[in-house]
Amino acid sequence: MKKIFRYLVLLASLSLHAAAWGDMADNGVECSVVMEKTRFDARETFPDFKLVFTNKGEARSMAAAEEQAPLTLSIADTSRFREGRITVRFRNEGNEPVRIPDEINDETADYFFLTVLRTERGNFRVLNRKVGKITFNRSLNYRELAPGQEYSVTIPVCLDEVDLEGWKQCSCELETRYYNQQGKDCFRGMLRATARLALQ
Repeated sequence: MKKIFRYLVLLASLSLHAAAWGDMADNGVECSVVMEKTRFDARETFPDFKLVFTNKGEARSMAAAEEQAPLTLSIADTSRFREGRITVRFRNEGNEPVRIPDEINDETADYFFLTVLRTERGNFRVLNRKVGKITFNRSLNYRELAPGQEYSVTIPVCLDEVDLEGWKQCSCELETRYYNQQGKDCFRGMLRATARLALQ
């Protein structure tokens, strides 16, 4: 039952993130999450799902499973994990410039990223302090990455539900997913990154 509850929490988080992707929801666009699987193992990666956006009766779906993209994401630094902070890195692997919203900070990170920690024992924790919708009532700031260029940003992770002492002897995997569906000429879609983590 605990695993089922965790996935319900995760699904709720994903649903709320879907609503958060831009001010599209204020313009009559509805978003729903369609799961691709009905049985899960907490030790697996996030289940694949589809986002379905509906605007004026017209539906458009976007698979959130991993796809080839010019922009990649990695977890660059976990040395401050116990302080509740990790650093992620974007890299443009394509041949053309890529833009992303330059709006990621401690207040907004939870709306762009969904981060989880899992152990080899099957323990599973969502590390977002909050989920929901974010609307920018102004023009967005942008960051453009040239081909081969990288950009690193430190984001918070919530450790309130993590038994740091009890999990010390466990092999852990940290996984984060970046979601964006807003911004003019920006990269839109999902990026995933994982890293092994030792809680010392």
